[in-house]
Amino acid sequence: MAEPLTRREIEVLRLFRSDLSLRDIGNELDITLNTAKGYAKTIYRKLAINSRAEAVSVATQAGLI
Repeated sequence: MAEPLTRREIEVLRLFRSDLSLRDIGNELDITLNTAKGYAKTIYRKLAINSRAEAVSVATQAGLI
């Protein structure tokens, strides 16, 4: 991982483990849907992955969540 994840990105990533939609994740963290989408996109880029399942797998293996 070239860039470390921010505290907020890790919070979003932790919620990826649930079956919450991005809208629900936004509601849980008191952010807009577009902000949640932006965090997801940044997480995918930083982890060089393409899905929530991959994000959870990589983050778990790396000890991030």
